[in-house]
Amino acid sequence: MAVDMTKPNWNANMTTYVSQVFQADWDSAPVSMAYNVFIRDHYVHDLTLTDLSPRCSAQSPAMQAMQHQTAMISDPAIGHAVPVDFSDTPAQQAAASHAASAPATPSTASNAPSAGGPFISCSTQGGGGATIYVTGIFQTAKPVRSTPSGAKIVDQSVLNDFYAYLTQKGYTFKPGSAGGCDVSPTEAAAETAQHTRIYGGPGSCGFCGNKIVETGWKE
Repeated sequence: MAVDMTKPNWNANMTTYVSQVFQADWDSAPVSMAYNVFIRDHYVHDLTLTDLSPRCSAQSPAMQAMQHQTAMISDPAIGHAVPVDFSDTPAQQAAASHAASAPATPSTASNAPSAGGPFISCSTQGGGGATIYVTGIFQTAKPVRSTPSGAKIVDQSVLNDFYAYLTQKGYTFKPGSAGGCDVSPTEAAAETAQHTRIYGGPGSCGFCGNKIVETGWKE
């Protein structure tokens, strides 16, 4: 039967990854696991594999699945839709089997300051319904200035490289500010700062009303 894969718990501010339509011997657990591993390895690198929620639907004939897939990609209610090249190939199933048998590893984010430079993450500008593109978290050896008010301003070349990446991908975006990046002394603190800025903390909702794409890009 034909299968299409989606990310559950739709939210207009989130990203939904939609596979192509493919045929499979239907058993939702291994197909869902293979899809989870594929998305983790290619898009959402911190995706937990312990979430066993079903992420697929099966329909026959294939035309029904194709219509369903097209409707999801064009539906604004599911957020930013990203078509992905997943079709449950033997290689993708093998990767899932390896991941399932591997021992769980703790987060590698460190709370220790590093001499290699601060950890940063940046994003494009929101407002007016623009999609916000967010970098990964990485260290930079390039200058980070401090203003008298204590604000941190990263080197503009970091943003220029990120914008060049987005342009190459064909994304439409509003450039952000070198003073709008998160700058932290440790990787763990950078992860917390990025998550709070994007999704909000107590009493706030982060980038309200904007679609958010975590690109994973690093300098």
